[in-house]
Amino acid sequence: VGPRPIIMTAGLLMAAGFGVLSFAETSLELYLGYSLLYGLGMSGAYIPMSATLVRWFVAKRGLALALSNLGGSAAMAGGPFLGVMVIAALGWRDAFIIIGLICGGLVFLSALGFRRDPGEDTSCPAFTAMAAEPSFTLSEARRTFAFWIMCGIFLCAWSVMFFPFAHFIALAIDLEWGPEGGVQLFAMAAVGGVFGRLVIGAIS
Repeated sequence: VGPRPIIMTAGLLMAAGFGVLSFAETSLELYLGYSLLYGLGMSGAYIPMSATLVRWFVAKRGLALALSNLGGSAAMAGGPFLGVMVIAALGWRDAFIIIGLICGGLVFLSALGFRRDPGEDTSCPAFTAMAAEPSFTLSEARRTFAFWIMCGIFLCAWSVMFFPFAHFIALAIDLEWGPEGGVQLFAMAAVGGVFGRLVIGAIS
């Protein structure tokens, strides 16, 4: 169906996830809002965007992907500070509704201008280059060693990256830095991500 309807649905799921979080009273509602709805929305936005982007770029594809992902690091650097201010002003429940509407709304609106891969457009240089590249179906790819190596790399990399994030605020409070200290830890990690993505993207 192309990436556009999937990304639009993802934006709605992200907004719905924050909506559920704003009314959460139990851990089950917390998991429903964040792990299920928001998790599906985040995956539904990130994966089609990345998969489509790499099909538009052949030369310097790694750098193109790195540049597109800078938004994630920039949001992680500035978003928590904005979140703290909104929560302080409105309380966390109302803040979650506003954040969900902004987050999901921006994803939904960005999908309206999203173009799928060049497909059969022979006038596009990316099409000519892609036609010459080897192509695998999912079932064929699953039978290759390289596919499972890539899955293992993602499992290890994302585990190391995201597990500490879940504890930044608690760590800062334990060290008596306050919640603001946790936000600063997020920001420092994000700044590292900006430089890391640019350097590794260019090298790749």
